[in-house]
Amino acid sequence: MKKIILLLFVLTAFTVTNSCKRDKHIPNICFERDILPIFVVKCGNTGCHAAGAKDGLTVLTNYTDIMKGIAPYHASKSEIFKQIKGKNPLMPTSSSPQLTAKEVDLIKSWIDFGALNISCGIGTGTPSISNCDTLTNNTYNGKIKAILDVNCNGCHFTGNFTGHTLDTYNGAKTSVNTGKLIISIKHLGSKNMPQSATKLSDCTIAKIDKWIKLGMPEM
Repeated sequence: MKKIILLLFVLTAFTVTNSCKRDKHIPNICFERDILPIFVVKCGNTGCHAAGAKDGLTVLTNYTDIMKGIAPYHASKSEIFKQIKGKNPLMPTSSSPQLTAKEVDLIKSWIDFGALNISCGIGTGTPSISNCDTLTNNTYNGKIKAILDVNCNGCHFTGNFTGHTLDTYNGAKTSVNTGKLIISIKHLGSKNMPQSATKLSDCTIAKIDKWIKLGMPEM
């Protein structure tokens, strides 16, 4: 009888331990909101890992291409992470904006928890205009910057002369005031944006439209 009780205790302890491992908290990380902007701004600059990259460089501005260097659940085995980790990372090059320790940790967590492609409704595609929330937290820091980071700031970042910088509040506001931002994203002019990419979803454009009508609040 004692042996049976002991065996049941061991099995229960084993089950609880494994259950705890399976139930480990998964961080609320959205690929398009949290991860893609890092790759676009810090790696996807023109001449580096942007669309149309030459010399065999891997494109790092979309989920499909980024995943070519990712081993889901294993950051240490992911080629991309090997390039960006450590005090003296191989990438980005010294002439490009460097990743912060927080950004590297965020990418590591994203990979270790499966490298999921979660959009959180930012960028192209869904949600549709019928269920689009254009009011909640619709400020530059709250919503608009994330949209611009994902879709525009691989080219329009400070220091890269394109005529417009969208990675700062003042830069985005200036672009809006010239009328060029909204014309470009609505494909109403000669230069449609994002360049060589799918047009932003109706919902995303509606959010930017509403932000402008609200007076372009920063926070």
